[in-house]
Amino acid sequence: MKLLASLAFVIAAVAVLSNVGAQLQPRVFAPPKRVVASPKAVLAVPKQRAAANSRAVEIEVLIVEITGAPNDKRLVGLSDSAEKVAARVRELESKGEVDVLDRIRLTTLEDQRAMVQVGRSVAVASGRMVSSRGGSPRTSYQQQQIGTLISATARVDGKTVVAELQVEKSQLERLPAKADSKPDDEFVPRATETMTSQTTVRIADGTTVLAGGMQTHSKTASTQKLVLVSARILDAGPTKITSRPNPEPGQIKVFVLTNVDAGEAAKVVSHLFEGRPGAPKVVKVEANARTNSLIVSGHEEQLELIEALLLKLDSSEKKNATSGKKK
Repeated sequence: MKLLASLAFVIAAVAVLSNVGAQLQPRVFAPPKRVVASPKAVLAVPKQRAAANSRAVEIEVLIVEITGAPNDKRLVGLSDSAEKVAARVRELESKGEVDVLDRIRLTTLEDQRAMVQVGRSVAVASGRMVSSRGGSPRTSYQQQQIGTLISATARVDGKTVVAELQVEKSQLERLPAKADSKPDDEFVPRATETMTSQTTVRIADGTTVLAGGMQTHSKTASTQKLVLVSARILDAGPTKITSRPNPEPGQIKVFVLTNVDAGEAAKVVSHLFEGRPGAPKVVKVEANARTNSLIVSGHEEQLELIEALLLKLDSSEKKNATSGKKK
Protein backbone atom coordinates (compact mmCIF):
# COMPACT_ATOMS: atom_id res chain seq x y z
CA MET A 1 0.00 0.00 0.00
CA LYS A 2 2.81 2.41 0.87
CA LEU A 3 4.57 1.74 -2.43
CA LEU A 4 1.36 2.26 -4.45
CA ALA A 5 0.58 5.47 -2.58
CA SER A 6 4.11 6.79 -3.16
CA LEU A 7 3.96 5.84 -6.85
CA ALA A 8 0.62 7.59 -7.28
CA PHE A 9 2.03 10.66 -5.60
CA VAL A 10 5.07 10.68 -7.88
CA ILE A 11 2.86 10.48 -10.98
CA ALA A 12 0.74 13.36 -9.73
CA ALA A 13 3.81 15.40 -8.86
CA VAL A 14 5.30 14.87 -12.32
CA ALA A 15 2.11 16.19 -13.87
CA VAL A 16 2.26 19.25 -11.67
CA LEU A 17 5.92 19.90 -12.46
CA SER A 18 5.38 19.73 -16.22
CA ASN A 19 3.72 23.14 -16.00
CA VAL A 20 5.43 24.37 -12.86
CA GLY A 21 6.89 27.45 -14.54
CA ALA A 22 3.49 28.82 -15.54
CA GLN A 23 1.19 27.43 -12.86
CA LEU A 24 3.15 27.76 -9.64
CA GLN A 25 1.27 30.20 -7.41
CA PRO A 26 1.92 31.09 -3.78
CA ARG A 27 -1.61 30.10 -2.78
CA VAL A 28 -1.12 26.61 -4.18
CA PHE A 29 2.28 25.80 -2.75
CA ALA A 30 2.42 28.27 0.10
CA PRO A 31 4.95 26.92 2.61
CA PRO A 32 3.64 26.02 6.07
CA LYS A 33 4.38 28.26 9.01
CA ARG A 34 8.00 28.18 10.10
CA VAL A 35 7.65 26.04 13.21
CA VAL A 36 9.77 23.13 14.33
CA ALA A 37 7.56 20.36 13.02
CA SER A 38 8.12 17.57 10.55
CA PRO A 39 8.63 17.62 7.64
CA LYS A 40 8.87 21.38 7.44
CA ALA A 41 12.23 23.07 7.19
CA VAL A 42 13.83 23.46 10.59
CA LEU A 43 17.08 24.90 9.29
CA ALA A 44 17.48 27.56 6.62
CA VAL A 45 20.73 29.39 6.05
CA PRO A 46 21.46 31.99 3.36
CA LYS A 47 23.92 31.30 0.62
CA GLN A 48 27.46 31.60 1.94
CA ARG A 49 30.83 31.74 0.33
CA ALA A 50 31.63 28.33 1.81
CA ALA A 51 28.87 26.70 -0.20
CA ALA A 52 30.64 26.91 -3.53
CA ASN A 53 33.87 28.89 -3.52
CA SER A 54 35.69 27.96 -0.32
CA ARG A 55 38.63 25.64 0.00
CA ALA A 56 39.08 22.99 2.64
CA VAL A 57 41.84 23.42 5.19
CA GLU A 58 43.32 20.86 7.57
CA ILE A 59 44.61 22.25 10.86
CA GLU A 60 46.57 20.26 13.42
CA VAL A 61 47.11 21.53 16.95
CA LEU A 62 49.88 19.90 18.96
CA ILE A 63 50.31 20.57 22.69
CA VAL A 64 53.54 19.22 24.17
CA GLU A 65 55.27 19.40 27.52
CA ILE A 66 58.97 19.07 28.25
CA THR A 67 60.17 18.79 31.84
CA GLY A 68 63.75 18.29 32.91
CA ALA A 69 66.67 19.63 34.85
CA PRO A 70 67.84 23.15 33.98
CA ASN A 71 70.78 21.66 32.06
CA ASP A 72 68.65 19.11 30.18
CA LYS A 73 69.80 18.93 26.55
CA ARG A 74 66.19 18.72 25.34
CA LEU A 75 65.60 22.29 26.48
CA VAL A 76 68.34 23.64 24.25
CA GLY A 77 66.90 25.79 21.45
CA LEU A 78 63.45 26.24 23.00
CA SER A 79 64.07 29.93 23.68
CA ASP A 80 64.93 30.87 20.09
CA SER A 81 62.61 32.32 17.44
CA ALA A 82 59.18 30.79 16.88
CA GLU A 83 60.29 29.07 13.66
CA LYS A 84 63.34 27.48 15.31
CA VAL A 85 61.32 26.39 18.34
CA ALA A 86 58.72 24.71 16.11
CA ALA A 87 61.45 22.87 14.21
CA ARG A 88 63.14 21.83 17.46
CA VAL A 89 59.92 20.45 18.95
CA ARG A 90 59.20 18.49 15.77
CA GLU A 91 62.69 17.01 16.02
CA LEU A 92 62.19 16.02 19.66
CA GLU A 93 58.75 14.60 18.87
CA SER A 94 60.15 12.37 16.14
CA LYS A 95 62.62 10.98 18.70
CA GLY A 96 59.93 10.47 21.34
CA GLU A 97 61.63 12.88 23.73
CA VAL A 98 58.60 15.07 24.52
CA ASP A 99 55.30 14.39 26.25
CA VAL A 100 52.47 14.88 23.74
CA LEU A 101 49.51 16.09 25.80
CA ASP A 102 47.11 16.57 22.88
CA ARG A 103 47.15 16.16 19.13
CA ILE A 104 43.92 17.42 17.58
CA ARG A 105 43.22 17.64 13.87
CA LEU A 106 40.39 19.67 12.35
CA THR A 107 39.24 19.82 8.74
CA THR A 108 36.95 22.67 7.75
CA LEU A 109 36.08 25.06 4.96
CA GLU A 110 37.74 28.45 5.09
CA ASP A 111 35.88 31.17 6.96
CA GLN A 112 33.94 28.51 8.86
CA ARG A 113 34.54 28.00 12.58
CA ALA A 114 35.54 24.50 13.66
CA MET A 115 35.68 23.32 17.25
CA VAL A 116 36.78 20.18 19.08
CA GLN A 117 36.30 19.65 22.80
CA VAL A 118 37.51 16.60 24.73
CA GLY A 119 37.59 16.09 28.46
CA ARG A 120 36.63 14.01 31.42
CA SER A 121 35.51 14.27 35.01
CA VAL A 122 37.98 13.14 37.67
CA ALA A 123 37.72 12.75 41.42
CA VAL A 124 40.18 15.05 43.15
CA ALA A 125 41.00 14.85 46.84
CA SER A 126 39.90 18.13 48.40
CA GLY A 127 40.45 17.52 52.10
CA ARG A 128 41.14 15.06 54.86
CA MET A 129 39.25 14.70 58.12
CA VAL A 130 40.34 12.94 61.28
CA SER A 131 37.71 11.85 63.76
CA SER A 132 38.05 12.96 67.36
CA ARG A 133 37.60 9.35 68.35
CA GLY A 134 40.70 8.36 66.47
CA GLY A 135 41.05 5.93 63.62
CA SER A 136 42.25 6.40 60.08
CA PRO A 137 41.70 9.79 58.41
CA ARG A 138 38.95 10.06 55.80
CA THR A 139 39.60 11.84 52.53
CA SER A 140 36.86 13.86 50.82
CA TYR A 141 36.70 14.20 47.02
CA GLN A 142 35.25 16.62 44.48
CA GLN A 143 34.56 16.07 40.79
CA GLN A 144 36.79 18.23 38.61
CA GLN A 145 36.34 18.77 34.85
CA ILE A 146 39.57 18.74 32.87
CA GLY A 147 40.29 18.60 29.15
CA THR A 148 41.05 20.54 26.00
CA LEU A 149 39.03 22.87 23.77
CA ILE A 150 40.29 23.89 20.33
CA SER A 151 38.48 26.45 18.17
CA ALA A 152 39.82 27.57 14.79
CA THR A 153 38.74 29.66 11.82
CA ALA A 154 40.96 29.55 8.73
CA ARG A 155 41.27 31.72 5.63
CA VAL A 156 43.36 30.92 2.56
CA ASP A 157 45.56 33.68 1.18
CA GLY A 158 47.43 32.31 -1.82
CA LYS A 159 49.63 29.53 -0.46
CA THR A 160 49.26 30.72 3.12
CA VAL A 161 46.64 29.94 5.75
CA VAL A 162 45.60 32.65 8.21
CA ALA A 163 44.16 30.90 11.28
CA GLU A 164 42.31 32.44 14.21
CA LEU A 165 43.00 30.02 17.02
CA GLN A 166 41.68 29.60 20.56
CA VAL A 167 43.18 26.95 22.85
CA GLU A 168 42.00 26.09 26.36
CA LYS A 169 43.80 23.35 28.28
CA SER A 170 43.28 22.18 31.87
CA GLN A 171 44.90 19.31 33.72
CA LEU A 172 45.80 18.24 37.23
CA GLU A 173 49.26 19.19 38.37
CA ARG A 174 51.83 16.46 38.52
CA LEU A 175 52.75 15.75 42.12
CA PRO A 176 56.48 15.53 42.77
CA ALA A 177 57.95 12.36 44.15
CA LYS A 178 57.50 12.19 47.91
CA ALA A 179 60.70 12.93 49.80
CA ASP A 180 61.83 10.52 52.49
CA SER A 181 61.75 13.30 55.06
CA LYS A 182 58.03 14.01 54.54
CA PRO A 183 55.61 12.24 56.86
CA ASP A 184 53.28 9.73 55.22
CA ASP A 185 50.16 11.39 56.62
CA GLU A 186 50.89 14.82 55.12
CA PHE A 187 48.01 15.84 52.85
CA VAL A 188 48.77 17.98 49.81
CA PRO A 189 45.75 18.76 47.56
CA ARG A 190 46.36 18.76 43.83
CA ALA A 191 45.89 21.99 41.94
CA THR A 192 44.36 22.34 38.48
CA GLU A 193 46.67 23.84 35.86
CA THR A 194 45.01 25.87 33.10
CA MET A 195 46.35 27.43 29.93
CA THR A 196 44.39 29.69 27.58
CA SER A 197 45.73 31.05 24.31
CA GLN A 198 43.93 33.16 21.71
CA THR A 199 45.89 34.28 18.67
CA THR A 200 45.92 34.73 14.89
CA VAL A 201 48.82 33.13 13.04
CA ARG A 202 49.95 32.97 9.43
CA ILE A 203 51.03 29.48 8.35
CA ALA A 204 52.60 28.58 5.03
CA ASP A 205 50.93 25.58 3.40
CA GLY A 206 52.35 22.36 4.86
CA THR A 207 54.42 24.00 7.61
CA THR A 208 54.27 24.31 11.40
CA VAL A 209 54.48 27.43 13.59
CA LEU A 210 54.61 28.09 17.31
CA ALA A 211 51.29 29.59 18.42
CA GLY A 212 51.92 29.94 22.15
CA GLY A 213 53.51 28.44 25.19
CA MET A 214 54.39 28.68 28.85
CA GLN A 215 57.68 28.28 30.71
CA THR A 216 58.27 27.66 34.40
CA HIS A 217 61.68 27.47 36.02
CA SER A 218 62.99 26.52 39.42
CA LYS A 219 66.36 25.61 40.87
CA THR A 220 65.79 21.92 40.25
CA ALA A 221 63.55 21.72 37.18
CA SER A 222 62.38 23.55 34.08
CA THR A 223 59.05 22.94 32.32
CA GLN A 224 58.01 24.08 28.86
CA LYS A 225 54.44 23.70 27.62
CA LEU A 226 54.13 24.65 23.93
CA VAL A 227 51.31 24.91 21.37
CA LEU A 228 52.22 24.20 17.75
CA VAL A 229 49.89 24.64 14.77
CA SER A 230 50.29 23.23 11.28
CA ALA A 231 48.05 23.81 8.27
CA ARG A 232 47.51 22.21 4.91
CA ILE A 233 45.33 23.42 2.03
CA LEU A 234 43.38 20.42 0.76
CA ASP A 235 41.74 21.93 -2.34
CA ALA A 236 43.64 23.66 -5.12
CA GLY A 237 40.61 25.65 -6.24
CA PRO A 238 36.96 26.38 -5.53
CA THR A 239 34.82 23.49 -4.41
CA LYS A 240 32.30 22.45 -7.05
CA ILE A 241 29.05 21.08 -5.72
CA THR A 242 27.79 19.80 -9.06
CA SER A 243 29.26 19.12 -12.46
CA ARG A 244 26.22 20.45 -14.31
CA PRO A 245 26.03 24.17 -15.18
CA ASN A 246 23.21 24.83 -12.71
CA PRO A 247 22.50 28.30 -11.38
CA GLU A 248 23.88 28.97 -7.91
CA PRO A 249 21.49 28.01 -5.11
CA GLY A 250 19.97 30.64 -2.90
CA GLN A 251 19.35 28.56 0.20
CA ILE A 252 20.11 25.30 1.95
CA LYS A 253 17.27 23.68 3.87
CA VAL A 254 16.95 20.57 5.99
CA PHE A 255 13.58 18.79 5.96
CA VAL A 256 13.02 16.45 8.91
CA LEU A 257 10.60 13.62 8.05
CA THR A 258 8.41 11.63 10.43
CA ASN A 259 6.56 8.97 8.44
CA VAL A 260 8.36 8.57 5.13
CA ASP A 261 11.90 7.22 4.81
CA ALA A 262 14.43 9.94 3.94
CA GLY A 263 16.17 7.72 1.40
CA GLU A 264 12.93 7.07 -0.50
CA ALA A 265 12.03 10.76 -0.35
CA ALA A 266 15.43 11.65 -1.80
CA LYS A 267 14.79 9.33 -4.74
CA VAL A 268 11.43 11.02 -5.39
CA VAL A 269 12.90 14.53 -5.28
CA SER A 270 15.87 13.54 -7.43
CA HIS A 271 13.57 11.95 -10.02
CA LEU A 272 11.32 15.00 -10.20
CA PHE A 273 14.00 17.68 -10.26
CA GLU A 274 17.09 16.16 -11.81
CA GLY A 275 16.13 13.58 -14.38
CA ARG A 276 13.58 15.23 -16.63
CA PRO A 277 14.25 17.65 -19.53
CA GLY A 278 13.09 21.13 -18.67
CA ALA A 279 12.59 20.34 -15.00
CA PRO A 280 13.81 22.88 -12.46
CA LYS A 281 17.23 21.82 -11.24
CA VAL A 282 18.26 21.37 -7.64
CA VAL A 283 21.96 21.67 -6.93
CA LYS A 284 22.08 18.90 -4.35
CA VAL A 285 19.76 16.42 -2.64
CA GLU A 286 21.16 14.36 0.22
CA ALA A 287 19.49 12.03 2.74
CA ASN A 288 20.62 11.67 6.35
CA ALA A 289 19.55 8.25 7.62
CA ARG A 290 20.52 8.96 11.23
CA THR A 291 18.13 11.91 11.59
CA ASN A 292 15.77 10.79 8.79
CA SER A 293 16.12 14.17 7.13
CA LEU A 294 16.61 15.53 3.63
CA ILE A 295 19.22 18.22 2.86
CA VAL A 296 18.33 20.21 -0.25
CA SER A 297 19.94 23.29 -1.81
CA GLY A 298 18.25 25.41 -4.46
CA HIS A 299 16.36 28.59 -5.16
CA GLU A 300 13.55 29.73 -2.90
CA GLU A 301 10.78 28.77 -5.35
CA GLN A 302 12.18 25.28 -5.76
CA LEU A 303 12.52 24.77 -2.02
CA GLU A 304 8.96 25.91 -1.39
CA LEU A 305 7.71 23.40 -3.96
CA ILE A 306 9.82 20.61 -2.46
CA GLU A 307 8.55 21.50 1.00
CA ALA A 308 4.94 21.22 -0.14
CA LEU A 309 5.62 17.91 -1.90
CA LEU A 310 7.38 16.43 1.13
CA LEU A 311 4.61 17.60 3.41
CA LYS A 312 2.04 15.84 1.24
CA LEU A 313 4.16 12.71 0.92
CA ASP A 314 4.80 12.52 4.66
CA SER A 315 1.13 13.02 5.51
CA SER A 316 0.13 10.40 2.89
CA GLU A 317 2.41 7.86 4.53
CA LYS A 318 0.83 8.66 7.89
CA LYS A 319 -2.67 8.08 6.49
CA ASN A 320 -1.61 4.79 4.92
CA ALA A 321 -0.11 3.64 8.21
CA THR A 322 -3.28 4.61 10.08
CA SER A 323 -5.58 2.83 7.62
CA GLY A 324 -3.38 -0.25 7.77
CA LYS A 325 -3.73 -0.40 11.54
CA LYS A 326 -7.55 -0.12 11.31
CA LYS A 327 -7.68 -3.05 8.89
